[in-house]
Amino acid sequence: MQISPKGLKSTLSQLDLNKQANFTIQQIDSTDKKWMYTGAISNNLKLLKIWKYNTNVSKKSILFSSMIICCNFTDDSQLLYVGIHTILYQFNVNNQFKKLSECKIIDGPIYNFYTISNTIILIQSYETLIKMDVNKKIQLLKIQVLKLNRYVLDYNRKVNIIAGVSNQRSIKLWNGDDGSQIIQKLNAHEEYITQVLFIVNNDQLISLDHFENFIVWNVDYVGKQIDLLFQIMNTGKMISLVLQQQFILTVGKKFIKLYQINGEFVRQFSHQNEFFVMTNTITNDSMKAVLIQGEYKLQVFKLDIF
Repeated sequence: MQISPKGLKSTLSQLDLNKQANFTIQQIDSTDKKWMYTGAISNNLKLLKIWKYNTNVSKKSILFSSMIICCNFTDDSQLLYVGIHTILYQFNVNNQFKKLSECKIIDGPIYNFYTISNTIILIQSYETLIKMDVNKKIQLLKIQVLKLNRYVLDYNRKVNIIAGVSNQRSIKLWNGDDGSQIIQKLNAHEEYITQVLFIVNNDQLISLDHFENFIVWNVDYVGKQIDLLFQIMNTGKMISLVLQQQFILTVGKKFIKLYQINGEFVRQFSHQNEFFVMTNTITNDSMKAVLIQGEYKLQVFKLDIF
């Protein structure tokens, strides 16, 4: 779907969902095309709950013995993976989230992970990136990295490249096949980098820093070069790509801002989540939504762009 910048309009309205809870948001496009999101709930974050996106009805609850670090669904929404300290659990979404297997990560603890396929998982641990075949329980690749920022990581399936940040301000790119470092860009920001995202279709990369400034980089994977394309100041604390990566969406404490992929500002919306913690976006053919998580409250907004 191609959206023309000319005559672009957008609206944002709050949906009928406002849960009082403290949890981490994930999302899923399930097989019946109804959006769902998951949350790690309770003070010790050991309980995983899954809701249908458009209702307040819990679909499933799973209690773990240790704190939930991260969770993610595979692209086809068949499997759910949950990381607990040094264990990666695999669940069958279509069979009432029945546990299929668990895999011990020797080089743990797990900080973050990405689902490359239904069985191949990229795991970020302490100064280590690991590519695992979960079903066979074998390591396919291990990359030693120094001072890699926790949770600041992205994976580009199209070119099999991993992006991370070390020493707070240094963007590094690695080959996902052999682990070789292909690009390093020092001093990208004046403050430490909090997020990196690939713009896959444009061979670009976005980096966001603690001062809420984001930079879009052109990446030459063949020539192994990364060049600054443009920078935008005072945007927000979290950044997402929406609508087939045609738009950049940022969320701060009071405002949601929408930009075209070339950096042109579209408009901003206000929200009332005083204790803003994080955000997430969900998109399918009929709905675009923004989830804003506060300290004790979740707000869900419907975003229309036309």
